[in-house]
Amino acid sequence: MKKHLFLLGLLTYSLSASSISEKDSNCLKGNAEECVTLGLDYLKGRGVTKDKDKSMSYFQKACDLKDGLGCNNLGMSYRWLGDKENTLKYMDKSCMELDYKKACSLLGKLYFFGVSKEKFKIKIEKNEEKYLKYVGKSCDLGETSDCYKVQKIHPEKFDMFTEEEKTVVESTIIQQGKFIPKNSKLSMSKIIDDNNQMIKEGHFFKVKSKLSLFGSQVYYLGMDGVDMIPGPNAVIDGNTSKVSQYISKKYNIEFKYNKRDDLYFSKQDNYITIIVRPHHWENTSYVIGAYLGP
Repeated sequence: MKKHLFLLGLLTYSLSASSISEKDSNCLKGNAEECVTLGLDYLKGRGVTKDKDKSMSYFQKACDLKDGLGCNNLGMSYRWLGDKENTLKYMDKSCMELDYKKACSLLGKLYFFGVSKEKFKIKIEKNEEKYLKYVGKSCDLGETSDCYKVQKIHPEKFDMFTEEEKTVVESTIIQQGKFIPKNSKLSMSKIIDDNNQMIKEGHFFKVKSKLSLFGSQVYYLGMDGVDMIPGPNAVIDGNTSKVSQYISKKYNIEFKYNKRDDLYFSKQDNYITIIVRPHHWENTSYVIGAYLGP
């Protein structure tokens, strides 16, 4: 397995014992790894006199051979020259065209934090849209730490339900069917049963993938009730105050607070009471469309 080192934005393949002439010959024959290694040799003076122009020429050859590492290093070399356009051009190519996830992750960091010309040779403004673009790509390429970053900021971007499905599920739980599109043929039970990202655990369905409802991440959905309280329900991230405020604002439902049990409730028609009560996990709540009639 190749080992990669992060060196001031430049990355390298594991070093080989090949001579400079052998590396050059292999590079000219289309061996992109040798081109990258030669680029670093000339950059750092490893067995040769330091020569930034030659270094960049070898990174360029590697990039022309569609090597993501070569394009990344070429872009970072332009950074040292203060050339913002070519820095971003080649790093973007490394990420978006050649699927080099380390370039994606680095670009994401640059757009998340922003960098000054004094510290980074080029100035890059914070840009959330571009940040999400690059860490999203990194996530798609298997960088789980970047998946977590995006999910924290925009959990809805990873939802396993469509907007229509989310509307149906939310409206079913809070007994507000009037919000479901009239031409919709969906039901909460059908959505749950037909989704391969749901695992049945007793009376509940565990969410395997990412899903946000009521403005928060969802852990479980259920149709049969909670603790002898019948009705469709969800277990979601967030305390009872946060969750009830979101529902109240979105669906115009007025809640009352039960201080003893730290729960919020709203009585509706036909013996229905919407209940937002604590789950036993910290900072997590149940939302229940409870039927409390005869």
